[in-house]
Amino acid sequence: MKKFFIVFWLVSSVLYLWSHGGSHEEGQEEKTTSSADHSSHDKDAPKSSIPIVAEELARVGIEERIGDFINGDLSFYNSLGEKVFLKDLIQDKPVVLTFAYYSCPLFCQYVLQAEEKALSELALTMGSDYDAITISFDERDGQKVTSEIKEKYVNNHTKEHWSFLYGDSENIKEITDSMGFQFKWIPENQEFAHSAAIFVVTPKGKISRYFYGLNYDPFELKLALLEAKEEKTRSAVEKIILYCYRYDHNSRGYVVHAQNVMKLGGVATIIIMGGFLVLMFKREKRGYYNEKKGEAR
Repeated sequence: MKKFFIVFWLVSSVLYLWSHGGSHEEGQEEKTTSSADHSSHDKDAPKSSIPIVAEELARVGIEERIGDFINGDLSFYNSLGEKVFLKDLIQDKPVVLTFAYYSCPLFCQYVLQAEEKALSELALTMGSDYDAITISFDERDGQKVTSEIKEKYVNNHTKEHWSFLYGDSENIKEITDSMGFQFKWIPENQEFAHSAAIFVVTPKGKISRYFYGLNYDPFELKLALLEAKEEKTRSAVEKIILYCYRYDHNSRGYVVHAQNVMKLGGVATIIIMGGFLVLMFKREKRGYYNEKKGEAR
């Protein structure tokens, strides 16, 4: 039995040293991710054929409001022309929220296509794990164009859980301001200048995460939705996933939490080694009694 305890002690010592070195690796990781070029998020964005002056673009962008709550009493109209309130659409599940204008010639289509692609690859189910809402920020959009754009991006399974909305200028301004989403009408181009992004909102209407550009990572989006469910219960598997990953504000993404991974690895190894030692002890004890019985005969 001594040799097994020696092996156990050696493995435990190595894991202890490894886990204490994890904080250094984590620091290096943070340094790497924080130095990422955030402008790369928009490198795939289509460029308009008509140049937009810099001072107009200065008023376009996104100011993150993570932790703020949106007003659930704001009202819009759905693709059927029915009046709906945000509080009725955001209830018991996290929501992926998007802004677009439905007459957009190109850019908004890229945003919605990127969102549709990410949601289709998401290891979660729309309707049971989360819902989706797209709101037009063009007050000129009405029921007809809203219905047409919805038919383009939803299927039979998602159409009940992905709402496409339109509304008046007052409600549009309040919801976009609360999300920090800034846009500008450019008369020279006859189109809106705006950023490409999708947002995650918790079941209580709290702004949780921002995703930028035209390529949304399904795994990071899944982590954001699981994190948004913190107002509700989470399964043991979901808790383990969130324990191993954390959101990094500098890189605007989820990174491996090295120290927590080391801790889980250490615990798992100790459990495995402990079980192995117990098994060996029982076998040795059984052999000892069998040997005694043989001597008695």
